[in-house]
Amino acid sequence: MEKKKSGKIKIIVILVILVILVGALVGGYLWYQNHNESLEETMAVTSEDYFDKYMSVNTGASAYKVTLKMLKEANKNGENYELDNLADCDEDKTVATVNIDYATGEVTETTIKLECPIF
Repeated sequence: MEKKKSGKIKIIVILVILVILVGALVGGYLWYQNHNESLEETMAVTSEDYFDKYMSVNTGASAYKVTLKMLKEANKNGENYELDNLADCDEDKTVATVNIDYATGEVTETTIKLECPIF
């Protein structure tokens, strides 16, 4: 009888530990997804604004690169971009590619490549 109780307790403890681990993994994954979306949104909005203010569409290109370094330089020169959440990202490798419609000069799409530590 003691062996049956001991075996049931072990199974319950293992199940509780598994539930906690799965919960932690799912929670961590969801946090990571939200964190990345926030970084991408910040980079996209500021890069599009930078493109509108500082880049010319007269070159014939349909895609323009804006690096985090360029945005930080703009801040040093008077802009007020909120880049605090991108502080740990690599300045040269964190890049927004702003695609435009050459005929109108309007932004059609912005893709982001983040190079940031996970934690």
